[in-house]
Amino acid sequence: RYGPKVSLYVGAFCIFAGFGSLTIALSGAIPNPSVGVIAFFYFIGSQSQPWLDNDSVVTNVYNFPNNRGLAVGLSKAFNGLGASVFGLMYTGAFDPSAVAYLLFITIIPTCIALAASLLAKQVSEAEGRAPAAPSRFYYGYVVTLALMTYCAGIGVYNALVGLSPKAKGISVALLAVFYIAYAYIPLARTEARGAAPAPPVAAPAQMPNELYRKIAIPSHPSGNDHTEGSTVVTDTKQKAATSPDDDHDHDHRHHH
Repeated sequence: RYGPKVSLYVGAFCIFAGFGSLTIALSGAIPNPSVGVIAFFYFIGSQSQPWLDNDSVVTNVYNFPNNRGLAVGLSKAFNGLGASVFGLMYTGAFDPSAVAYLLFITIIPTCIALAASLLAKQVSEAEGRAPAAPSRFYYGYVVTLALMTYCAGIGVYNALVGLSPKAKGISVALLAVFYIAYAYIPLARTEARGAAPAPPVAAPAQMPNELYRKIAIPSHPSGNDHTEGSTVVTDTKQKAATSPDDDHDHDHRHHH
């Protein structure tokens, strides 16, 4: 209702307030915090997910009406994959310091949400209906599959064999390669960017009789021609479209 920017602002606030409070509590600034206090701070921080997730999904549904499934699927894939990425970051850069990790997920996601608020918007209906480039989405799925395989491989290898501190640091640094690869997706959202718009279709009343007699109207299996469905060609108002000469010939044959 209020646009994507407001959702991002609320999500950023929840991240900063919730996980920031957790960082303060676990750093010793709050002596002996109870389980209820920790749970309350985590509750506030976790409320950021529905706000940010709603912003991503709804905005993509509006902006990509011709490729809603591809756009939403790519966004939802990170609901689980994001946990793997942050888990790899903790293992490679922060383990065993939980406080440093909480400070990281307080500052970095908050900054990302605020930066995204500068770019997030719902495009106009005409721009959203422009010819889409599904190859961009397929490319995104390939990168996502590669990132998923990478995180799973690093996690399994570290659990079974173990990584040296240097190798863990390198594994985290390589995550930047995947996120740079994702930057290619929004560079060309449409294949027909800058193309001239299609000429408007004339209204039936403005069409010549020979074209007005055949109009594509929606058809429904139930027989209701006014509901959405497949398109059929019918003779609409055939009598009104008949020329005066045709009526004269018909009357002449009738008298004979």
